[in-house]
Amino acid sequence: MESEFNSAQQRQEKNTETLRGLVAKCAEIDHRIRSLERKVKEYSDQELDYRKQASDAENSVSVLTKIFRKGKYNSAIELAQTYRARAQECLETTTAVKKSLNDENGLYAKTLSDKNNVTRFLDSIQMDIDDLKKKKTELQKKSAQIKAAVDRERALASAAQEKRDRLVSEYVSAGELHTGKILDENYIKNVLSENKEISTSAQIVNPWSTEEYNLEREKLFYLALQMTKEFLLSSKSCRENICILGQYWGLKIESGTEKISFHPEDKEAMIGSLFNTLFLLTPVVSSTFASVGRLLRDIKEPGVIGTLVIDEAGQAQPQMAIGALFRSKKAIIVGDPKQVEPVVTDDLKLLKEAYTEPEYSNYKDKTLSVQSCADIINHFGTFFDRGTDYPEWVGCPLLVHRRCVSPMYDISNRISYNGIMKQQTLAPSEEKIKNFISGHSQWINVTGPENGSGDHYVPKQGEIVCRMVDEAFSRSKTPNLYIITPFTKVVSGIRSALGTYANRNKESALAKSKVFGEWVYSNIGTVHKFQGKEANEVIFMLGCDETVKERYAVQGFVNSNIVNVAVTRAKYRIYIIGDIKVWKNNQYVKEAKDIIDSFPFENTSEND
Repeated sequence: MESEFNSAQQRQEKNTETLRGLVAKCAEIDHRIRSLERKVKEYSDQELDYRKQASDAENSVSVLTKIFRKGKYNSAIELAQTYRARAQECLETTTAVKKSLNDENGLYAKTLSDKNNVTRFLDSIQMDIDDLKKKKTELQKKSAQIKAAVDRERALASAAQEKRDRLVSEYVSAGELHTGKILDENYIKNVLSENKEISTSAQIVNPWSTEEYNLEREKLFYLALQMTKEFLLSSKSCRENICILGQYWGLKIESGTEKISFHPEDKEAMIGSLFNTLFLLTPVVSSTFASVGRLLRDIKEPGVIGTLVIDEAGQAQPQMAIGALFRSKKAIIVGDPKQVEPVVTDDLKLLKEAYTEPEYSNYKDKTLSVQSCADIINHFGTFFDRGTDYPEWVGCPLLVHRRCVSPMYDISNRISYNGIMKQQTLAPSEEKIKNFISGHSQWINVTGPENGSGDHYVPKQGEIVCRMVDEAFSRSKTPNLYIITPFTKVVSGIRSALGTYANRNKESALAKSKVFGEWVYSNIGTVHKFQGKEANEVIFMLGCDETVKERYAVQGFVNSNIVNVAVTRAKYRIYIIGDIKVWKNNQYVKEAKDIIDSFPFENTSEND
C-alpha cells in the first residue's frame, strides 16, 4: 500500500511538472499567435491603403490631361504602379505571416491537447491518491485494531505459557503414578538420535500418558462394562434379540421343535440390529476370511458393523477382505509386509490372467495383500530400501521389537527392516534356560543327499533333528519348540523320521512321551503355518543338496520374508540346519548364518 501511494505521488509530481511546461508553452505560442495576427492586420491594412492610393493616382488625371498632357499622365500612371507594387509586397508578406500563423495555431492545438491529456491523467492520479489515502486510513484503523488484538492474544499466550510451564513442571516432577513424558523438541531429538540406547528409550515411551491415567482409564472401562451389563440384563428387547440371533444361527429354543426359517427379506431387515445387540454382549467377534462371508452374508448395507480389525493382513489377498470392509464403518489393518506373502492358488492365477484390462494390472502381483493395499493409502510410514531404484513404502512400520532376543532380532532387522527396529525383548529366565536344547543359537552344518524328485528332505539332517527333539523332550514333557521348514516334503520327511526314531529307541524321551503323537503334528510345519505364532526354540530345517543349489527352490522360493518369519518364530534360540555349500547361494540364509557366526559363542558343525 505504501509503495503504491509513493509511486502515485511520484507520477503526480512528474506529470505536474510536465503540465507546467505545457501551460508555459501554450502561453508562449499564444503570444506569438497574437503578434502574427497583428502583423496580418497591419500588412492587410497597408495593402488596402496602397491599392486605394494607386486608384486615387489613376483617377486624378482627366481625359483632356490624358490627351494633351502626356507627361503628367505618365507620372500619375507610374505613381499608381508604385503603389500597386507596394500593395503586392504587403500581400506576399501577409501570406507568409498567415502561413506562420497557421503553423503556430496547429502547434498550439497539439500543445493544448497534450495539456488536456496531462490534466486528465493528473485527475486520474489524484483519484488514485485519494482512494489510496482512504484505504490507507482504513488500513491504519484496522492495523490498530489488529495490533490491539495481537497484544491481547500475546498477553493470553504469555499467561498460557506460564500455566503450561507450571503444569509441565508439576507433571514431570510428580510422584511415581503421575510422572509422564512430554512430546517436546527434546523428545523428538531423542527419537531421531543415532545413539541406540537413547533412541530406544524414547521409542518405548508413551507421551502424555501416566500410570495413573491408565488406571483411571481402566476404571472407566470397567464402569462402562457394568453399565452395559445392567442395560443388557434389564432390556427385554436385548434378550429377545439375543434369542432371535440364536434362532437365526439354528439354535432350537425348545427341545422337539424345528429350527425357525426366516424369510430372506426379514433376515436382511433384522440382521444389523441383531449384530449390534451381540456387540453389546461381546464387543469382539472373531472369524476367518474363510467363514466371514457366511457369517455376514445377510448384511447387504454398508457400514452396519463397527470396526473391522484384520490381523495378519500381510497374508490375506485383497479380494478376501472386500466383503467385510464393505460392511464396516472403519477398519484397522494389522500386518507385516515383510512376512510371508499371500498364497495364490492356481484358480486365482488363471483368473488374474483372464483380466487383461490395464486397471487390473496392479492386482496381478502375487505378493499384493490387504496390508500392502492399506500401506498405499497410509500417510504415515517410511521407505524400505530393497536394492532397487524403487524403495518400498510401509505404513506405520514396526519399530520396537519385543518378540526375539539376538541373533534372531539382528537377522530380522538386517534382512527385512533396514535396521530401524529397536530391541526390547526380555532375556529368558533361568527356569526357561534349563529346558533349552543348547546354550546358544547356532548354524548346524549338515551335508547329505536329498530324496530328490522335488523332495528336498535330507535324511542326515533329519537324524540331527531327531536327536535334538529327543533332547528337548528329555528336558520338558511338552517342549516349547517348533520345527519349521520352507518345504512341505521336508515336513512329512521329518515327521516320519521322528516316528521311526521313537520306534527304534524305546528308552528315548520321545518314545516315552505321552504327547509326542500330538506334538509332532502341531509343532512341525512350513513357515506359512507358524506365521503369527512363537516358541522358545525353533529348528529351521532347510533341506536341499547341491543338485538344487542353483535352482528356484534355493535361490528364489526362500526369500527374505520366509527367512524373517522362520527365525522370528524363535524367542530365545534358533537352530538353522542346512548345507552351507548349498545355501550360500541364498543371500538371506547366508546373511543369517553370518550374523549367527558373529556372535561370541562356539558353533556346532556336523559333516559327512
